[in-house]
Amino acid sequence: MSNTHPNSPRRGFQDLSRALSNVHAELQHIAQEAPVAQTTERQFLPARYLAEARDASVARAVEVYRSRRRRDAAFGEDADLFGEPAWDILLDLLDADAHGRRISVTSASLASSVPATTGLRMIAILEERGLVVRTDDPLDRRRSYVSLTGKGRVAMQAALR
Repeated sequence: MSNTHPNSPRRGFQDLSRALSNVHAELQHIAQEAPVAQTTERQFLPARYLAEARDASVARAVEVYRSRRRRDAAFGEDADLFGEPAWDILLDLLDADAHGRRISVTSASLASSVPATTGLRMIAILEERGLVVRTDDPLDRRRSYVSLTGKGRVAMQAALR
């Protein structure tokens, strides 16, 4: 039986994890509000089409992630009924990839809205399956980053079409 006492360390970590996820989602929302130029004429160059498809997939990933965080907030302590930590990690990494941001393993774990050990286990599984790759930070040997592989990127874009 899990310890769900309001003053338990586990409850505190879950609350902190949810709060950090909400901050992360809000920062993504602010970044998304930047004005985007609209074109009146669609160019059918292959590179342009691929960029538009990627942008649509990323926008969908951000919306799915936000929707999941809203659902978590609405259900409060019952949000653990809906856990899909691997999916949340992949959504976050797709958005980061599209915006040229590096995501630390710790940050990716927090994006999954589960305890750190579960998030780390999910990252290890995703890595074993070739969907993500870890790279060491050359300036800080204590930190490593995680990003989508080509296989992971293609799968996420296909799933979010």
